[in-house]
Amino acid sequence: MNIAVCDDNCRFVKKISNALIRYYNLKFISANIEAFYSSEGLIGEIEDGIKFDVIFLGVEEDGKINIETAYRLRDLGFVNDIILVSSTVSYAIDGFCTKASGYILKSWDYSSMKNVMDRITDDLLSDVYLIKQRSSIFKIYVKDIVYIESDNTKCFIYTANGKKHVVYKHLSKIEEELSNDMFLRCHQSYLVNMNYVESVDKEFILQNGSAVCIRQKSLKEMRSRFVEFFNSKSSF
Repeated sequence: MNIAVCDDNCRFVKKISNALIRYYNLKFISANIEAFYSSEGLIGEIEDGIKFDVIFLGVEEDGKINIETAYRLRDLGFVNDIILVSSTVSYAIDGFCTKASGYILKSWDYSSMKNVMDRITDDLLSDVYLIKQRSSIFKIYVKDIVYIESDNTKCFIYTANGKKHVVYKHLSKIEEELSNDMFLRCHQSYLVNMNYVESVDKEFILQNGSAVCIRQKSLKEMRSRFVEFFNSKSSF
């Protein structure tokens, strides 16, 4: 989870950052929190392609960071969650206009922030698959899973960024957890994301050049399933 906290008040940035660390530690979720003390620094990161799941944005009329920063973020194409934090409720309408996901007063306590973060985190994690390694949990986006290969009691998850993740679960369990029409159990040892299939013959050839085996006795069925999936996407 990548989070930005932006405010020109150093004490507030520290307070909200510490609360976020506490929140995610209790959930055993790895979180990277980056502090910004000017809107220019935050905007620069967004323009450079740095991705944040959530931005906590302090807004004050007389401050160096104001509501225009939120509008600028949206103009730059930032579509993820923005939480506005202010000492006044006067920016509530702007929060609606900028599609802010939450509004917190600077007089907040931990429980009020937790309520907002519970809602946001639940929404974020509904589109991700959590992988536990030792005492840490990290996320991969479901849409980024290219295919999964089984090797006895462990599985290898291959993602669109070229990474390979090891999960100590049976493939059938992962298939159940993902429970998404984009994934096809094409072989006892493989689960493939059909969004990444380039072509199909006796095996699936993926966009990254990988070949995924197809259960030969079910070859006709697997081809039909892929065609049905492709046609269902094309109909929208």
